[in-house]
Amino acid sequence: MPEEEAVLDEIPLSECQIKIPALNKVDAFDEIEDPNQYTNCIQILTAIEGYNAGRSYFLQADSEELRNRLVRDFTRYCKQARKRKEQRSQFLRTQEKVRRFYNSELFQKLSALIIVANFAQSIVEAQMVGARSEEEVRQGAERIFDIVNTLVALIFCVELALNAYGHWFQPFVNNPWSWLDIFIVVTSLLALGTLKIPTSVIRFMRAIRIVRLFNRFTELRKLITALTASILPMLNAFMIYVFISSIYAIMGVSFFGRDYPQDFMVFDRAFVALFRITAGDTWVPSLPVLKDDGNMYLPGALFVITYIMIVNWIVLQVSVA
Repeated sequence: MPEEEAVLDEIPLSECQIKIPALNKVDAFDEIEDPNQYTNCIQILTAIEGYNAGRSYFLQADSEELRNRLVRDFTRYCKQARKRKEQRSQFLRTQEKVRRFYNSELFQKLSALIIVANFAQSIVEAQMVGARSEEEVRQGAERIFDIVNTLVALIFCVELALNAYGHWFQPFVNNPWSWLDIFIVVTSLLALGTLKIPTSVIRFMRAIRIVRLFNRFTELRKLITALTASILPMLNAFMIYVFISSIYAIMGVSFFGRDYPQDFMVFDRAFVALFRITAGDTWVPSLPVLKDDGNMYLPGALFVITYIMIVNWIVLQVSVA
């Protein structure tokens, strides 16, 4: 960078004032032999608590007309900068108040109480759907549930607005819980809209609101964060399980598909039969342990036992550890 274009210092316009100095009252000119040559000088005063710590700067104009124009323009720019800073400061002060209110223990507990109450209402609603109650009672209860859900959706909208305003921009956007809140609020509003959404989907949207409770308590949030962090390692173990089960499913179709088609006719049946063993079943239902003569059916026993040893005793245990 050329020397004449180098940035020597910065002066925020909102923290400075422009004036024409009286040369006989400025210490900087005491040692100058001919102060009159600086009659077109401009003095820039900075705030003591500001970026430049109260330092003064002097600029020399070529003429009195240019000096006056610079003073006039600088003064206007400084006033505009101070006005913008005051407006910005007012926004930040309001944002800080909203953030403290949103993060207060009282507000968080009240929000958690509303979420739990709404979840309990969803349980009652799901119970009444399948109950054999009178039609008039059911219709009246559904109207009450609709009113409650509308109020809860509006409360969630207000809460999301407070969260967004108090933590805007990066703290809100970079927080995964904020996106979860947005998803739940949007689905709640869609459930209230004119779109023809199935009733079962609407009830599901209302039920998942309880997930927002995880963000209200530190210990729950830590637990969810730890579970989220373990997803990738668990996926690696799951891929190993899928590969081993697929190999055994192909073996099952090849060795037992003709004699025991109930569980081994095709790949998907064999895979599900092996998954049932992983889930807790002790044996493949259609695969006999003993032959008709009372002796052990050795191929089936080796197939199931080795699968249990590799998957249940090794792969799953390593995954849990």
